[in-house]
Amino acid sequence: MKTLLKRQEEYRVETETGVQELIEKMKQDKGFELISYSSTYKEKKPSKANPDGDSYYIVKFKMEYNKENEPKYSDAI
Repeated sequence: MKTLLKRQEEYRVETETGVQELIEKMKQDKGFELISYSSTYKEKKPSKANPDGDSYYIVKFKMEYNKENEPKYSDAI
């Protein structure tokens, strides 16, 4: 049997409000313990390929599903 211990996820989010909503949603999830999160604003300057430029946020999460020596969740992978 294999048991998931930790996971890292990255999301692209278009607005600051969307970032806050995603963080709150992840905090409320009971399937894991949220260890840490961060968000970074990215802005791409206009170019020939993308004349309007682009701006967005990258949101990173680290979650722990089970302790190595004390599994809480019994879902097998």
